[in-house]
Amino acid sequence: MRHRNAPLGRTLCAMVTPFTSAGTLDLDGAARLAARLVAAGCDGLVLNGTTGESPTTTDTEKRELIEAGCVSTVANVVPGEVAGILAAFDAGDTARAAELQSRVVPLIEAMTASDLPGTVTAKALLSALDLPAGPVRAPLLAADAETTADLLARYRVLAPDE
Repeated sequence: MRHRNAPLGRTLCAMVTPFTSAGTLDLDGAARLAARLVAAGCDGLVLNGTTGESPTTTDTEKRELIEAGCVSTVANVVPGEVAGILAAFDAGDTARAAELQSRVVPLIEAMTASDLPGTVTAKALLSALDLPAGPVRAPLLAADAETTADLLARYRVLAPDE
């Protein structure tokens, strides 16, 4: 939703860039992920930032991603929860925002405790959920199975029906 003082909206998500297993840009996956994020309440998406692996994408890939119509890596995997936190805060209900945030903290901790970049943990979790992400690009290394299982377990606490 657009606001007078926030022409781009209030909830923007820095979307990861999905790749195929061959390492090419997954435009269909990007469109599906973008639709999921917007449906969950994101007013806009930040593409080709560091979460989107901008240093490893070519100018052509950046343009293709934008032409496909596609705040944090956590917003990629639990966009509804992040949107709820921001909405409560925006409404002045800091107690509700803090309550909602406390539910997300275990996932945030798991996504950052491994010393892996957020892109790696977000892609591991998105892949485990059968959502478009694809592999990370060099020089990044994929999350190991133990890290991915821990992320998935913490995610299931937040979204048991997905």
